[in-house]
Amino acid sequence: MSRAMDAYRISQLNQQLSFLANSETFSMSGRAAGGVYRRKPREFVLPPGSLENLFPTIRVTVPDYFRRNKISWHSPTHLLSSQVFCVNFLEPFAFEPDALRRLFEPIVGPIDEMLEPEPTSHPGRFVAYEFIGGSDYLNEARGTERARGANCTSVDAAIRFRTQTGAIEVALIEWKYTESYKAPAADPRNEERKRRYQNLAFHPDGPLRPDLGIELVEFFTEPIYQLLRQQMLAMQMEKAHELGATRVRTILVVPGANLAFKCLKIGPLRAFGEDVTSAWHAVLQNRDHFILCLTEDFFVHARAAIVDEPGWDAWRRYVGGRYDLEPA
Repeated sequence: MSRAMDAYRISQLNQQLSFLANSETFSMSGRAAGGVYRRKPREFVLPPGSLENLFPTIRVTVPDYFRRNKISWHSPTHLLSSQVFCVNFLEPFAFEPDALRRLFEPIVGPIDEMLEPEPTSHPGRFVAYEFIGGSDYLNEARGTERARGANCTSVDAAIRFRTQTGAIEVALIEWKYTESYKAPAADPRNEERKRRYQNLAFHPDGPLRPDLGIELVEFFTEPIYQLLRQQMLAMQMEKAHELGATRVRTILVVPGANLAFKCLKIGPLRAFGEDVTSAWHAVLQNRDHFILCLTEDFFVHARAAIVDEPGWDAWRRYVGGRYDLEPA
């Protein structure tokens, strides 16, 4: 990886370490860090079991929600966790439907009202995490119960809303931070992947254009592989009218400065775009079903959503300062 591409991760690591050292949201024991990651103590990993990677006011609601839904944390004490970033950003909006509506309207269009994505199990909560849909649409269960956040297609978050025309929509949100990905490589799991997804990938049964002239296996390299699975999930949910939805779209939230994420490493897709998101957009049959939102723009929308709301200053300073989205 070039220095330019690696620069964003390095800058964010330094930002996180500075925030850890100076923010009052961490205790002295939290600042000591030294939690284990890849078998070594790391300065960017909090002690095991620590909840201090979360914004202070959500350190009860989020762990409780994850525990009740048996959701797997990925790296809950890693300062660069994109899953933690997503939760820190969205959870304060989860019980504030008016603010949540204002947050998402610039992205998805006019919203009449927010609706619960899990109305039976979590009434009054308007953001779901590690959402996998109500059915095994993608043939991933393998005879066992699917687990949210592990070993099946999931998205970091999901919202549901009614448009001003009265239609119900769902948006599936994938959140990236400092991620980068390796070049394509042979993988013995590809045969099983083809079995699962071959009848769900290409239009009219799937989201991909049928005229691409590209074999399905070419899409099995991250992050394109993940985007494909999530787009297939969205399409199957839409076909089933899950949660009453007549349209299900995906939203990718990614920092504009993360050049490593943008780097397109699948040769056949380079005919369709110069980076991951432009190529992905071009190969979709229904391009309006995929929305790219830069993290910095999302934060601008958030600031506008809460500008007249009392009690949000601490969250704005925390997210803006920790993730370098506004001056300290």
